Amino acid sequence: MPTGKLKKFVSDKGFGFITPDEGGEDIFAHTLQFVGDGDTLRGGERVTYEAEWDDRKGKYRASTWTVDASGAGAAMLPGVLKKYFTDKGFGFIEPQDGSEDLFAHQRQFSGDPNSIQDGMKVKYEVEWDGKKGKNKAGPDLGVLTMVSAAAAAAMAVVAAVAAAAMACSSQIMANPWVAAHRLFGGKLHFREL
Repeated sequence: MPTGKLKKFVSDKGFGFITPDEGGEDIFAHTLQFVGDGDTLRGGERVTYEAEWDDRKGKYRASTWTVDASGAGAAMLPGVLKKYFTDKGFGFIEPQDGSEDLFAHQRQFSGDPNSIQDGMKVKYEVEWDGKKGKNKAGPDLGVLTMVSAAAAAAMAVVAAVAAAAMACSSQIMANPWVAAHRLFGGKLHFREL
């Protein structure tokens, strides 16, 4: 059974659109054909579906569909934000696998939009853009995860301090002053109280 992602879901009207994982045009999906509790749908869910041609609309629609319980989904792919236009609110991702650059809008990024900058490492999903006829970065919250150089450096410092603390833990019990001296590189200053 084909898989995809439910997007543009209008809960009060009971319909949305499935973006197929294999690409192509979005598929209309109504809760009348949904197998499961339609009240739990919010959009962004991974789904499996069967499609049929709708002669009246001239498009495919889901004849049956359900939430994909297998947990399988589009993989988060690594890349770098190659160029970002702050004034326009969009940029382009250079995929790590060397494939064609992908369009990405600012609203797709998690975190503070003011921190978006060229050269940031990102993780993203790929989605088919029917209007442009090519792939783009997916639209869900959290799809693009920014890892700035400053955040990566801060995580490395925390990891290094934790490792040093663990290495000194056995020495702390024996002689806490020597362990502290080693941990902080000999930069301990004592004041008289």
